[in-house]
Amino acid sequence: MVFKLKKRVLVAAMIFTLISWFFTGVPWDFYLVNYIYLLGITQGLFAMIILLWLLGGDWPMTILVPAGVLTLSFSPLAILALIGLLGGQDALFYWRSESHSLWLNTPFFFARNLLCLVLFYGLVCRTIARYMKDRKKNVPLLLILLLLFVVNQTIVSWDLGMYLSPNWHNTLFAPYFWFGDLYAGLALMMLILFAVKSKVIDTVTWLSFRKLLLVFSSVWAYLWVSQFIIIWYANVPEETGPFYMRYFGEYSGLTILMFGFLFLLPFASILLGLRKEVGLRTILVLILIGNWIERYLMVVPPVRRLNGSSILLPWVPGLTSIGFFAAFLLFFSLCYGLMAKQSSGGMSSTKSVN
Repeated sequence: MVFKLKKRVLVAAMIFTLISWFFTGVPWDFYLVNYIYLLGITQGLFAMIILLWLLGGDWPMTILVPAGVLTLSFSPLAILALIGLLGGQDALFYWRSESHSLWLNTPFFFARNLLCLVLFYGLVCRTIARYMKDRKKNVPLLLILLLLFVVNQTIVSWDLGMYLSPNWHNTLFAPYFWFGDLYAGLALMMLILFAVKSKVIDTVTWLSFRKLLLVFSSVWAYLWVSQFIIIWYANVPEETGPFYMRYFGEYSGLTILMFGFLFLLPFASILLGLRKEVGLRTILVLILIGNWIERYLMVVPPVRRLNGSSILLPWVPGLTSIGFFAAFLLFFSLCYGLMAKQSSGGMSSTKSVN
């Protein structure tokens, strides 16, 4: 009964979001922020598990299927949201009226993004199916999956991040982007392990997780500062303008908050020996919030510069975020329920045969 009630709440949130879009218009900047964020953390979660599995860990197999279900739950919403961007091209992409290149044109833009989504999610399905069939590690398949993750997130970072600003080219932007997804995926993976109370993770492994968080927070900060130093030193207007617009001026407060959530707090707390479970969970949640703020800073400033504020009513952007998360959770509940029914059906059929 409670599960059905939660589904009704999620559906109601989605309906209210659609109604608000109908009467006030779609806040395309927040639409894009939430699409990129949920796409990144769900794909980063599965890629992080595959990476740790390839590096020799056996415990990732215990959450491979649940994490795969979580990742695949966003796949229908990812495709629908990508198609929905057709209606927001003029509000988001400056090149719609300026560019005549082979790369920046509407058919090729949507074709390459859709192809990457289909290939990645198809390979996730293939990986889960192979694992459930023989419980073996198919190294070539896993390596191809990681490669697809990098390619997919690189194209997303270019098309939906870097190309929002005219003439901005940043060679570090793509690695910085998909490394941030892996970082957020690691935080989400640890929260899942806390939630399922997995007993296969021993104390030594949990200590290794803390060290891994320390490394990821440091490398993320290194990549961000590396971009800043190179752009500041070169002082090329086409590079300094888009970078400063995102992280300084009126957005400097959010930049400090992002840096605190993604680097200062995780680095300091783990370095000082944080061991309480509640404190570590708080740090993991702050990392996910910091990743959302980073995506906000990547998208909103250039979109606002292009066509001004998209906020017609102050609560519409917040409702857009709620609608995206509600749709994602609804798809997840449906996928999880379907998987549970199949598992129980398989067990019952086995019992009847025995």
